[in-house]
Amino acid sequence: MKAMKIIIISLILTLVAASFSEASLRKPGINGAAFLKIGVGSRMVALGSAVTTISGDPNTIFWNPAGIVIDAGKTQVGVNYNNWLIGMKHTAGVVTHSFGDLGTVGVGFIHIGLSNILADRDIAPPGYKQYQIDQATSATYNYSDIALMASYAKAVTDHFNMGMTVKYIREHIDNKAASSVAFDFGVIYKTGFRDLKIGARMSNLGNDLTFFAMHAPIPLSFAIGTSMSLAKEENTQVKAFFDFVKPQDNPQLYFLGAEWNLYNRLVARGGYKFNYSGVTDKEGTYQTAEGFSFGLGLNVPVAGYELWFDYAFTNFDLFNNTNRFTLKFEF
Repeated sequence: MKAMKIIIISLILTLVAASFSEASLRKPGINGAAFLKIGVGSRMVALGSAVTTISGDPNTIFWNPAGIVIDAGKTQVGVNYNNWLIGMKHTAGVVTHSFGDLGTVGVGFIHIGLSNILADRDIAPPGYKQYQIDQATSATYNYSDIALMASYAKAVTDHFNMGMTVKYIREHIDNKAASSVAFDFGVIYKTGFRDLKIGARMSNLGNDLTFFAMHAPIPLSFAIGTSMSLAKEENTQVKAFFDFVKPQDNPQLYFLGAEWNLYNRLVARGGYKFNYSGVTDKEGTYQTAEGFSFGLGLNVPVAGYELWFDYAFTNFDLFNNTNRFTLKFEF
């Protein structure tokens, strides 16, 4: 047990040090596979993405793989739809299954795309003439991104979960494509006090995407988080979530969320992202790229299944507000 505690502390401290390191900060706007930054799961997004310590939900595969651990023999399924900015359709799905002491495995995907985009092609610069596309026969082009992933997680002890995800990432623009392989790692530690959990995760550790001769790093990020019950009675619970998130191409971010669970049937959620990217307009008002969020969850038992409907609304000052919908069930 002493050795396990040393491992836990070492993993968390390693991710903490990485998350606060400014030495490896990249310039914003140069990352490829930016779709990996879009939050998946209505519950997660409604909580302001403060989700490092969430467990028992299949959509944690997209955040912290340690969270997919469930009871032996159980299977969970999650389906997500998001009408993203400028009409892009953002969808994701996941299936997880527990093999008891052997651990929990999961597979999932994320897809986003847009078709029939009007092409406004520049003349290829010197050295890239071979990539010039005939404008007369290609007035439009299509864009799509996809990530396929497989995860494994295990409850090492009653208090400690570990997980890992391997993902295949592919971006396709017009008639060109680039791909990469990346890994996610995560841990969750349950203290046993008032549902207090501490977690850490590292996302998108992998190779650059290469278009032509240009390399685009994938969005590596580090996070630590905590959550705790603020009030808990027989049929109701109020829980708070807080994450420190350090993307490699942005300053330190702070995510805060809370949810109120009533009879494990109805859940209200809210969250906010502090220090998130934005601009100051001509009137001196700061406008965020993504601000507050809120959502609802409804649990409906159907023929022995635990069926969850989740909804999340996200406020964008600079773009259109977004609505996400998630269906989850367990059997």
